[in-house]
Amino acid sequence: MVWNPFGQTVAVYHDIKANPRYYWFGWDSGLIGGILDRPAFKHAFGLSDNPKAYADIKGWIASVLHAGCFTGAMSAAFVAEKFGRKGALMIAAFWFHLGSLLQTTSKSGSQSAANALVQLYVGRAIGGFGVGMVSVVVPTYVSESSPKHIRGRLTGMYQLFIVIGIALSFWVNYGMLVAETDANINNDRIWRIPFALQHIPGILLVLTMLPEKESPRWLGERGRWEDAKAVIARLAQKPIDDPDVVNEADEIKADLEKNVKLSFREQFRQATSSGRMFYRCSIPAIMMFWQQMTGVNSMNYYSPTIFGELGMKGSKPGLLGTGIYGIVKIVMTVLVLSLGMEQYGRKALLVWGGVGQSLP
Repeated sequence: MVWNPFGQTVAVYHDIKANPRYYWFGWDSGLIGGILDRPAFKHAFGLSDNPKAYADIKGWIASVLHAGCFTGAMSAAFVAEKFGRKGALMIAAFWFHLGSLLQTTSKSGSQSAANALVQLYVGRAIGGFGVGMVSVVVPTYVSESSPKHIRGRLTGMYQLFIVIGIALSFWVNYGMLVAETDANINNDRIWRIPFALQHIPGILLVLTMLPEKESPRWLGERGRWEDAKAVIARLAQKPIDDPDVVNEADEIKADLEKNVKLSFREQFRQATSSGRMFYRCSIPAIMMFWQQMTGVNSMNYYSPTIFGELGMKGSKPGLLGTGIYGIVKIVMTVLVLSLGMEQYGRKALLVWGGVGQSLP
């Protein structure tokens, strides 16, 4: 299919509209590190004079988010198939907003510190459920709605939005410290406002996705080929009866007819049918596992503490260091997406990325 330049611009625009979700994971990952170190947060949750409880929350606050992410990711395929990609994103947005609300309103009124901590954990888990669900749905939605020759770059933009979310959360924490300072341990604005700001990317997702259509592939799976062609035409900025639009719809139809839906057991059987097939199917899981084992997320969650141990003493220098670290992540991601994704191929980037991760 031949896509015109304006159609490519529209495709990028739709990708950007779908990808504010990825701010969620980035924001959730980077936000908590700056909040946990605030004296006002420790005072509100009864952690000021309880080093053991404080150490526990630093571990559990990250764990419950990932537990929610895991559950949401596991349920995403079912929800996306039953309610569509757009419907799944809206459902995920509901859970994310509910989780954010619980986090923001924890330790309100006469609520005890123990109950507030439980509410915070529950809010993190529920918000993580929404984050995990769309971590699966958004790449699917984008890839099914993108022109082939820039599909890799558009799908890869999810990482760009994750690191943007991380950087924004770092700078929000730094800005709150500059504006509010740590002088008043009863000032809950310094930690409550960053939690509340989590709603912004969720609102952006809902508002920008409302006028959007389902992916052509999901519509085709349900026999709604006229609707599928209308979506393709809209993305390509061409008439619905244009040969390119018709050919694209025919390609999707042929692919669906060729790839009959298989049960999980049959998928597993085929994935392990030979050593070579098992090797190829295992690569993504192995890569993601070892990527996490490098400790990259510890920098996201605990970067103020880590920079403090490296000599950047004081709250402001530590948070400033995390902000600069966030900008470096954005710059490197932009360079890879703009210069490497389509020019050098996925395999070469994976190899060189692995080499880089292996360096001490």
